Amino acid sequence: MRKVIFLLSAFILTILLSSCMMIPRELDSQLNDLGSELNDLGPELSDLGSELGDLGAELDDLILGTEKSSGIAKRDNSSAELTVLFAGTFTVGIDIPPGRYVITADGNGNLFIRDKGTSIVNTILTGGYGRLHPSGVPSITTDLEVGQEIELGGISNATFTPAVTQMSTVLTAGDWVVGLDIPPGIYNAFPTYQEIGNFFIRTAGGRGVVNEILNTTETDRGVERIRVNLEEGQRIQMHNISSVTFEKP
Repeated sequence: MRKVIFLLSAFILTILLSSCMMIPRELDSQLNDLGSELNDLGPELSDLGSELGDLGAELDDLILGTEKSSGIAKRDNSSAELTVLFAGTFTVGIDIPPGRYVITADGNGNLFIRDKGTSIVNTILTGGYGRLHPSGVPSITTDLEVGQEIELGGISNATFTPAVTQMSTVLTAGDWVVGLDIPPGIYNAFPTYQEIGNFFIRTAGGRGVVNEILNTTETDRGVERIRVNLEEGQRIQMHNISSVTFEKP
């Protein structure tokens, strides 16, 4: 009887040991299969990593290209609306939305724009009748901010047209930003037509860089042309000269 029990115990122990041996073998087989699948995915994962790397490089180039092309914010003029005003005094934000405008008139008259009592624009609009006044201009392009006052005198109708921002090397009367309205660079600046007027360049902080009278008339005031080095962010201002041409030397 004891011999039978011993043999039975030995048989059961053998079965258990065999089972234990099979488990690692099954795991080993599964691990080998998983490794094979990962090896098969290797090229695909490598291609995916390469694509992600290329995408990252493109995004970097796009960001760096944007920063290099312009270190100043783009101009948003979505608030501006076509508006017609007549003689009198008006308030920006009440009578006309803020924004950047090209201002023209149907006749010869005065335009004043004041900010907290300080005059920022004082010019004569000549309308469609040409330069009827030595200091007059057919149009002026400028930014209007909430709270500023607009005064029109002797003008039946003045049209405020939302301005479109585009690069040019010929600027009309108004306020302009280097890098938005004209490319930075070295230029010879002179009146486009036979006329005389003030020409200012200021830093973004308002410090004066150029204060000159440009003159291509027969009078002896001012200069016919001036060499300027325009840097990004600088402000160009000319309110009583209809057009200035910037020519590469």
